[in-house]
Amino acid sequence: MGPAASIAGWFHFYVTPMNRRFLPPWLAALLLPALAAAQEPLPCADEPTTPAVNACLVRRLAAQDLELARTLDRLRADWRAHDAQDGSLPVLPALEAAQAAWLAWRDRECEARALTYGAGTGRAAAGLRCELVLSAQRQAALVADWSS
Repeated sequence: MGPAASIAGWFHFYVTPMNRRFLPPWLAALLLPALAAAQEPLPCADEPTTPAVNACLVRRLAAQDLELARTLDRLRADWRAHDAQDGSLPVLPALEAAQAAWLAWRDRECEARALTYGAGTGRAAAGLRCELVLSAQRQAALVADWSS
């Protein structure tokens, strides 16, 4: 059980309707994202076999990576135009360097997470799920932080 599921379990067990009124708002704000994450089903978890789970995750990751690439293409075009007009320090090279560094980090991070499964059959799925989640987070961050 991961940390989010542990927190969610604590939240449901200890924070009954009676004592929710005693829960400090700052603590509720910290716990609610973990509670939401714990309730999201794992991608491709309904597949009947490990190879089917892996194939499903490969397809979903390919679709996520394509969406990420489209987002990057839009941002590159926007920042290329901005850099051509602005005349100050160019932003596009910084975006490219940040994306390359992020991609290298994502790959190493997910390899490390997958290694926690040893030689087990869940190793590939763990790595693919990691890449899927981190890619979705990166896409959201790109849109939020780099849109001009």
